[in-house]
Amino acid sequence: MTEKRDVQAPKNLRREGGDGNGQPPQRQPPRGQPPQGQPPQRQPPQGQPPQGQPPQGQPGGGGLFDDVPWKKALAFGLVAFVVGFVVTTGFVLVEGVLDESEDLGDDDEDDIGTVNALGWVFYNTHFVDINLDSALGSVSLDLLSELDDDGELSIPSLLWRLIPVFVLTGVGYKLATQLPPGLSEGVYMKRGATLIVGYLPAVIIGLLVFEESFEEGSIAPSFAEGFLIAGVVYPLLWGALGGYLAFRSKQN
Repeated sequence: MTEKRDVQAPKNLRREGGDGNGQPPQRQPPRGQPPQGQPPQRQPPQGQPPQGQPPQGQPGGGGLFDDVPWKKALAFGLVAFVVGFVVTTGFVLVEGVLDESEDLGDDDEDDIGTVNALGWVFYNTHFVDINLDSALGSVSLDLLSELDDDGELSIPSLLWRLIPVFVLTGVGYKLATQLPPGLSEGVYMKRGATLIVGYLPAVIIGLLVFEESFEEGSIAPSFAEGFLIAGVVYPLLWGALGGYLAFRSKQN
């Protein structure tokens, strides 16, 4: 008699089209397509950056001087300085505080120049003192406070101090409104603060120009206070406030 035996295929042999366990083979997806069961990744339209990255040419995060429109920042900063000086001059003309000739001595050569006196008042509106240097020593003057204390001002000195505040805030607002909508609050504030690009050089030039020399000394705005307070703090602080107001206006 012939003995029947069950013959099994070796384990290392696989059926054609299977994996040895009776399972059909897994098809590999075409190149560039995700595996089966996973949603395809959306590709951004041509010319747009990947998701999470700011569009090219638009401000993103970073330091103060990243993505600065240098020409506009310079122009707007210079305009803010000129407008502030003109408004201050208007206040002086209304008050008439410079109508009477003032002098520092007995000679005609010691007469104070009107433009220089206007410059001192303008720097006083930034809380910058005026330094009087002579052979007897140095004295710091706050012309606005002294005129206010003497009752020679009909406009309170506080309103004089608000001149650069309103001008810088307004110009910073105007500069920041040129940004497109949809950007963050910080981007708008940073754009407004870039007024420093034009305001600081104008302040430094004024510190050098508004100096009056006479026989026994000189009188000029404090360079250290003018540079730090008028040239740096004011445009950064109030320009950023203008940028914030521009951001709020875009939200409404």
